[in-house]
Amino acid sequence: MGVREIPGDPGDDLLMFPDESASYRESAAGETWDVLIVDDEPSVHDITKLVLSGYRFENREIRFFSAYDEASAVRMLETVPTLCLVLLDVVMDRDDTGLRMVRHIREELHNSLIRIILRTGQPGAAPEKTVIVHYDINDYKLKTDLTADQLFVSVISALRSYRDLHALYYSGKGLQKVLDYSAFLFQVRYIREISSGILMQLASIIHMDQGEPFRLASAFFATLTNGIFLVEAGFGRYANHIGDRLDELLPPELMRTFERTWQTGQNHYEESSVFLSLKSKFGRMSLIHFKSGLPLMEEDRTIIEVFCANVNIAMDNVYLGNEIDMTQKEILFTLGEVAEARSSEMGHHVKLVAHYSRLLAVLAGFTEEEAEIVFMAAPIHDIGKLAIPDAILLKPAKLTEREFVLMKTHAKAGADILGSSNSPILKAAAIIAAQHHERYDGLGYPEGLCGKDIHIYGRIVAITDVFDALDSKRPYKMIWDMNEILAYLSDQRGKQFDPVLTDLFLDHLDQFMEIRNKYKFDP
Repeated sequence: MGVREIPGDPGDDLLMFPDESASYRESAAGETWDVLIVDDEPSVHDITKLVLSGYRFENREIRFFSAYDEASAVRMLETVPTLCLVLLDVVMDRDDTGLRMVRHIREELHNSLIRIILRTGQPGAAPEKTVIVHYDINDYKLKTDLTADQLFVSVISALRSYRDLHALYYSGKGLQKVLDYSAFLFQVRYIREISSGILMQLASIIHMDQGEPFRLASAFFATLTNGIFLVEAGFGRYANHIGDRLDELLPPELMRTFERTWQTGQNHYEESSVFLSLKSKFGRMSLIHFKSGLPLMEEDRTIIEVFCANVNIAMDNVYLGNEIDMTQKEILFTLGEVAEARSSEMGHHVKLVAHYSRLLAVLAGFTEEEAEIVFMAAPIHDIGKLAIPDAILLKPAKLTEREFVLMKTHAKAGADILGSSNSPILKAAAIIAAQHHERYDGLGYPEGLCGKDIHIYGRIVAITDVFDALDSKRPYKMIWDMNEILAYLSDQRGKQFDPVLTDLFLDHLDQFMEIRNKYKFDP
């Protein structure tokens, strides 16, 4: 049992009160119940410690802190976050010191959890009924009536009350974080976005997301891919193991624990570790391991179970969204290939334009989700060719002026076909169909737009479409040499093409060539 006393010098500097979630966590998980005695009579401190010395509550000793005046008591309250109970004298520096302290604790420190027992030797200065009604305290005792047994009963009752209130408060904070994070979870579309966020939120809901506990913590999120669990996200000792196989990363005893976890589908808890198993309705399996910097509390497990239930639902939504996206991609690629097939252009053209466009969008600063929209919309940039007669579309010679005028109508036709949809992807496709033949200098068609009046979707596909068209054989032309293609792009910088996007394309040509080599002859 430790005793700490501080001098009552009101000139001492005050420290800032620590973050409440961290301090509440410490007070619940600590090895002692920390009690502050505030009284200007040293004998009261001595008697209190003597009476309670050696007692334990829930296998934790009582540790005493002493303050002998109002200033030192305030300082102690603001610098010791683990205090559970204050034994507070009413009359000290002033006749109402104790009452002032109660208001300071509740109204200025906003600490509603710490229990307060008022003690007085001058009951006339603070009548019991008035104090109980108007001040947020837990007990009021006359020093003359406070026997050893009564003191023991009052203190244990107050600690039990603190324990229960703390658990409610702590669980409430954790559940609120689960609710707040759930709103984000149900908006996520990609598993790679969700995995690292789950780990950080798991740390947050059990108040392990800051300070020394977080520095000591470690965690990973792994998913089952082709029969092997691979690490998707991690921090602490697993931060540098993204993509690693779990069976090669973990020691045998940890792998055995995980095997039991995913085989039974039951989460496993140890003193400071959790082993979580997530299984979607689509058969996808994920594992989470979190080793904390402090022992886990009983309420932690309850919060984690609620969190896991929400995560499972959210991951089902992600996988369902991925299935929908894959179906949409297949439909759009097929539709694009149908349009290209009518003009004797191989199906690889739509695939290449899609991949080129996504890469250029990323280089231009698009988010992953925005770039994915471009990727899915680009394949049907020439859908309007379905409205062009075969005699023109398949003509192996140069088009006449009248034929070329008719060919140019495919841009507006494509926009008309797609323009009535409310889908973000088809809206983007309508823009691309309408504007990918516009020129940066205003000499394009169908509207003669120039510069940034052309939507960036159209400016992106204008470059990627021409690049692959020049790199492909057509009924009316042969494949250009790559040096000729690059020279053309450079020459048309600021004329046909957006100069910034052209520079990005040429500066990262090696990445575009990797795509070309992968998909050019693999339609």
